[in-house]
Amino acid sequence: MNVPSAGDQLALKPGGIVIAVVAFASTRLLLAGVVFSGMGTAPLATTAQLVPLAGGLATALYGVNLAVSTHSREYARTVAVWFLLGIVVTPLLTALPAVAEAGGAVTLRAGSVVAGSVVAGGAVGVVVGVQSATAEGRRQVLARQAEQSVLLNRLLRHEVLNSLTVIRGHAELLAERGDDDGRSRAAVDDAVERIEHTLDEVRVLLRSDEDTVSGLVPVRVDRALEAASTTATADTHDVDLPTVSVRADENLVTLLSELLAMPARAGGAASVEVTATERVVEVAVAAPGAWLSDRDRGVLVDGVPEYEHNDVDYGIPLVRLLVAQYGGTLAVDDDGDTTTVRVGLPRTGRNVPPSNDPGVAGARLWAALGVGLVAGVLMGGVLHAATGSLAVIGALYGAESSAAGWVAHLFHSGVFATVFVAVTAVGRPATVASSVRGSVLLGAGYGVLLWLIGSGVVLGLWLRTVGIAAAVPNLDPVSLGGHLVWGITVGALASLLTTADVELAATRFTRWLSAAVGRP
Repeated sequence: MNVPSAGDQLALKPGGIVIAVVAFASTRLLLAGVVFSGMGTAPLATTAQLVPLAGGLATALYGVNLAVSTHSREYARTVAVWFLLGIVVTPLLTALPAVAEAGGAVTLRAGSVVAGSVVAGGAVGVVVGVQSATAEGRRQVLARQAEQSVLLNRLLRHEVLNSLTVIRGHAELLAERGDDDGRSRAAVDDAVERIEHTLDEVRVLLRSDEDTVSGLVPVRVDRALEAASTTATADTHDVDLPTVSVRADENLVTLLSELLAMPARAGGAASVEVTATERVVEVAVAAPGAWLSDRDRGVLVDGVPEYEHNDVDYGIPLVRLLVAQYGGTLAVDDDGDTTTVRVGLPRTGRNVPPSNDPGVAGARLWAALGVGLVAGVLMGGVLHAATGSLAVIGALYGAESSAAGWVAHLFHSGVFATVFVAVTAVGRPATVASSVRGSVLLGAGYGVLLWLIGSGVVLGLWLRTVGIAAAVPNLDPVSLGGHLVWGITVGALASLLTTADVELAATRFTRWLSAAVGRP
């Protein structure tokens, strides 16, 4: 199911960046400064180093993935809040007993417990945050489905049944009295038209949430608004309509038609304004006076109530439900002279794109992680064969062992592979990376860039900060060869992520993993 990313799904998520930075910093500073510095090189000590190191770096890698994923900012914010709670609360619960046991002194054992609990607390917080954000999404879907059921029941009971009663009554009059100057025929035609209009609304309400999501495509707002204006009294011919697209479906015309009809039903002359930002397209419909009643406003903003308001037009809750299905926002402004209803819809591309390029879906992120691990193993093999050990990379984190070096190296590989996939998912890089040759060339260039900056400068400076002498810059040809192997592998494998089989396999793996941890 390919659904175009839109709105803040296309933006970096600050919540993910917070998780990545804090998890990385706590892993590097606490574990290296408190735990690893007091340990030896025995196998047991090495194992004790690897477990928290791998856990902390895995949490940081998740933060990177979350930052470039298609999750909403609200989702990422929820996970980040639980993550921060985890790294604060868990050490408090474990630090006091550990320090008390040591007689108030911060011993190596007490420090190890505290440092390890920070890493473990962050990981637990991420898991709880994912569950919380997922549950909130599920709650919103259920609430929307409940509103659809209530509205569907009222539409069928009032619009359809009442219209059928009118048709039946006038049919009896025609049978008894014959034609009454066309009044009965006009009444029947009006009732039939009401039924047809109601059936169009019912068709929208009968869609499942899965059907709605799978049917979302880029839709031009200007064209939809022009089509909607043919059935409304609002004049949009003089409105400067930007040629932007939102993520919606064919019912966008229905939404805009009902939106334009609101002031018309109150006898007002509506004006329309469309503004587009980087992430949102806002359609504002304004008219003089308080043409939106308190009940109308309540249904539009708060939802369909359990008790029925016969004076509320059914188009109002329909607008609310469609906006919610599209992931948009609703707001009502009333300054006393003019009432304005603002609908914000997630923007996707400047025009209708030929493919669903924007964003990095979850399946592609999992596949990117796999690409990074494969490329990391190949590069690590080259470096290990040339130097005999990756201990120098482990030294960056205070654990100068080859095993720790491998863990840190694979973490770096996963992060940079994720960045490569994210960058080549949009814009000009996506066009170049659409072919295997282009993707490989980009990957090779990316590897050389990492060699120049990462290995040539950052690595040396980092080693100096931990007390290990290193040349800066250090443009080692063996390291260049390893980075080229890595970049070419990442580019070649990343180009396969566009094929249906790999996408399907990654999607299935994501579903399996979600089921394993209890996510929908």
